[in-house]
Amino acid sequence: MTDAGTPSLAPVVVGVDDSAAARAAAHWAAAVAERQGTTLHLVHVLPPHPVFYTEPRPLPSEDEDHIAGETFLADAVRSIRADRSALAVECFLPAGSTAPCALLPLADSASMVVIGSTARGPVEGYLNATALRLAHHSRCRVVVRPETENAPDEVAARQRERCGSGGKSRGTGRTIPRRRRARDCRVR
Repeated sequence: MTDAGTPSLAPVVVGVDDSAAARAAAHWAAAVAERQGTTLHLVHVLPPHPVFYTEPRPLPSEDEDHIAGETFLADAVRSIRADRSALAVECFLPAGSTAPCALLPLADSASMVVIGSTARGPVEGYLNATALRLAHHSRCRVVVRPETENAPDEVAARQRERCGSGGKSRGTGRTIPRRRRARDCRVR
């Protein structure tokens, strides 16, 4: 934190929607942002307005999409504030054809981007198209959080116990490093 009480590090950006994986990712990102003393940026990507070349179908209006997005963000903020009332949280509601198109501009000034993973069954453990695109084009770390994983404090404590590391552990979640870096030990 700076003298004025504003965060001094780049923010942690997290994509949110109505999935349990996104809610878990938002809580994990909030814990990371709090530990780093930085701002949490919650982002919900609005779908693009459809263009019809055939007969139009009834779809939600742009206002309905915007209201739903604001509701997702408000619910996420309320849930995060229940555990971390002092955390600085900012909300963004960009429109984009895909989530990476909307998240990448925010990732340019972020310390990391966090997204949830809903992969189950035979594809569990594989990265989805959003994660791969973010990892390929982002200048910061990209973390893909399954909805069932523990909070970073629990993971770090378990790593220190397993690795015998007295210092802070750096590997939590599935981090896709932009550059090669050393780790205290391997996380699975």
